[in-house]
Amino acid sequence: MKSNKMILLFSHLALASFLLSACQSSSSQPVTEEQTTKTEVVQNTEDLSSNSDNQIPEYLPSGFPLPEDAVIEMSLSDLKDGKKAALLVYMTKEEDLESLSELYEDYFKSQNLEDSQYILNDRNLLIMGKNMEQGYDWALKGGILIDDLGVQVTVNWSEL
Repeated sequence: MKSNKMILLFSHLALASFLLSACQSSSSQPVTEEQTTKTEVVQNTEDLSSNSDNQIPEYLPSGFPLPEDAVIEMSLSDLKDGKKAALLVYMTKEEDLESLSELYEDYFKSQNLEDSQYILNDRNLLIMGKNMEQGYDWALKGGILIDDLGVQVTVNWSEL
């Protein structure tokens, strides 16, 4: 029960921080090809113990992509009233939200999400949606760190 409250707390904090930063003005300059990079992806998310003492949350669906340099900061799984939930917070040195957004946009398209939202600005990425047929929802929030030396990503997954 305590971990479920932690998941809800972190979910609300992540969403609030995104909404506050999304209100900031963003640059309207187009991104050039020289500025974009492709994010390297870990193909097997089952074996990330070499990146951190923390592991992928038990209930996070297998196949969820992570950048190769992902360092897991928090990993929680919860089972309440027969419903599973997972929270993952990781950092990456990736400085280009555009390439992270491409990685996750493709993944979430494959999840057939309904009522989905996709927001990308110069400092934040937000992807949310539900798959009513399979009975789960996702929320992903990524934000550039204050020192501009990477991105922190928070992922929430839960059964409906």
